[in-house]
Amino acid sequence: TGILLEQIMDKSPQELLGKEMGEIVSENYQQCVLARKSIVYEEELTLPSAKRIWLTTLTPILENDNVSHIVGSATDITERKKLEIELKKQANYDQLTGLPNRRLFFKRLESLIVESSRDHTPFALLFLDLDGFKDINDKHGHEAGDEVLITVGQRIQQSIRQSDTTARMGGEEYSVLLRNIEDKIIDPQYSLTNP
Repeated sequence: TGILLEQIMDKSPQELLGKEMGEIVSENYQQCVLARKSIVYEEELTLPSAKRIWLTTLTPILENDNVSHIVGSATDITERKKLEIELKKQANYDQLTGLPNRRLFFKRLESLIVESSRDHTPFALLFLDLDGFKDINDKHGHEAGDEVLITVGQRIQQSIRQSDTTARMGGEEYSVLLRNIEDKIIDPQYSLTNP
């Protein structure tokens, strides 16, 4: 933890971790006492060494049917959580553009269909395909093609609301979900080359 034993002894969680985080830790201790059984939870603590994520187990020790004290152990799972986040990102986002990929797009589409049906709100589904993209790769190379794909993705993203979704479906194909649309959704004068 980066905290010396002398600094921990006789200190409340609030004194060690600050009021907000200390209250959370205290509540977990209290929950363990009230449950009278082991509890397991994850917690993110800002410690002198760094911000770390811990998997903590608290076990009450009973003497004469009363909780006399709590024994706890914690495992630092920060790197595991980082890996989980990275794997989730790789599974749901296009590596080149950073946009949602086909998998995440269809999840969001399913959710939007349910939401639209429930709330009676219309939405729009747009499919975009770049004409002549193969020529860019053939004439200027794949790096230029990648730059075009990234730029197009950024321009589409800049042209929609935060609540909408732009996804790269693969190759030079993009899809856009526009939620809660009005009658007029796109200015006919709009161009991706002149956002």
